[in-house]
Amino acid sequence: MLFQSIDFLIYLVITFIFYWSLPFKYKKIFLVLVSYFFYSYIHQWFFFLLFTQTTISFFVGILLTKTSNQKKKIFVAGILSNLVFLLFFKYFNFFIENINAVIKMSGISFQLLTLEIILPIGISFYTFQNIGYLIDVYRGDFEPTKNFIDYNLFISFFPKLIAGPIERAGNFLNQITIPRIPQFDKFIAGFQLILWGFFKKIVIADNIAVIVNKIFLLKDPDFFIVSAGAFAFTIQIFADFSGYTDIARGIAKLFGFDLLKNFDKPYLAKSPSDFWRRWHMSLSEWIRDYIYIPLGGSRVSTSRWVVNLFITFFIVGLWHGASWNYIIWGLYYWVLYLIYRFFKTFFNYKIFKTKYNYLVSIPFMFLLTNIGWLMFREVDINYLLQYLYLNPFKSSLNNINASIYLFIFVSMYTLPLVILPYVNKIIQNIKINNYATFVKYASMLILLISILLLKSDSSGDFIYFQF
Repeated sequence: MLFQSIDFLIYLVITFIFYWSLPFKYKKIFLVLVSYFFYSYIHQWFFFLLFTQTTISFFVGILLTKTSNQKKKIFVAGILSNLVFLLFFKYFNFFIENINAVIKMSGISFQLLTLEIILPIGISFYTFQNIGYLIDVYRGDFEPTKNFIDYNLFISFFPKLIAGPIERAGNFLNQITIPRIPQFDKFIAGFQLILWGFFKKIVIADNIAVIVNKIFLLKDPDFFIVSAGAFAFTIQIFADFSGYTDIARGIAKLFGFDLLKNFDKPYLAKSPSDFWRRWHMSLSEWIRDYIYIPLGGSRVSTSRWVVNLFITFFIVGLWHGASWNYIIWGLYYWVLYLIYRFFKTFFNYKIFKTKYNYLVSIPFMFLLTNIGWLMFREVDINYLLQYLYLNPFKSSLNNINASIYLFIFVSMYTLPLVILPYVNKIIQNIKINNYATFVKYASMLILLISILLLKSDSSGDFIYFQF
């Protein structure tokens, strides 16, 4: 059930009406049931996978507080049980295909069989939520919930189920126990986020996707055309993924919940580390807290830090998909981290300390981000290598002109992403309530009309559904 489908709109309206008409003690049960229905609507057997992982993690969390001598074994068993599901459904065929490639290179005719496995949508997201919860309980950072319904709602809450944000128990479970009453201001804030999210997705991302898809299907790519395609995908993936997050956060507000913020102007980053503080924040913070810091973080020797960083970004890349291009993309940021640290350590010129360094650092980091998204977008390694070795001096004048047109076209769609956040800030700073209300509703009406008039004729799944 896609957010942008009529089915979902009907589902959301009915769910909203019934939810607020129920007494508080039934609200949670109702949300769990409709969340499982939402997930089962995509594919019926997904229900059993989600329920099984959730049930195992719930009881493991309780056992961790009741046993002391077997605590570590129970914890490891709980983590492994979640990883087994993730590794099997997402990575089994990837591993088999790579083993077969090695066998073929050795000249042996024998090949292992792959399986016809359907990738459960959102499995990476809710698996990481289960694992994060168990780690928090094991460390003693969070008291495990004894309420099976509460834990099910924490994992399965439908707005965030498919593509996050990756919630923390401390943020979401604590909200579940608090009685909620209808709040008009919160509803309006939720509708604003939903409209903004839909605008990003079906007006910006889906229209740009047409260009991106055509460019990456070219059999004889050109340097400037591919550069325009990389720029277009850079805008597409941000509009698409942040659009989903806005819709999810907006829907959550309609039901009285606040989800974690997932983006903070990532393309204004000045360095790789700054980018990952701004992009997919719920994932980067999860990786930092549960992998990077436990490995030792940066408080170790330089050689160990390099290894820690390698492991971290290898996992970041692999989390995004069972394909080598995602691993290469993750390790690309590992290399960038090393280069930036090298220059910061040995070439700490005064220019890096001036207040105007952002005039160089932001555009340069944006260029590096574009290169990274090129690696992310192209699954075929042969084509990726071909793109990276393209010679700009062999481009024809027609291709250069076409690429300029594409850059301008995509930039026009980018303008709302730049302007609207400042409009929201202006609205928040308006002191006169009546005027602020007028501007708020006027902006929502403009968004709605824009969605109806400018929406793409071909709307696809959100990009991060595949992860």
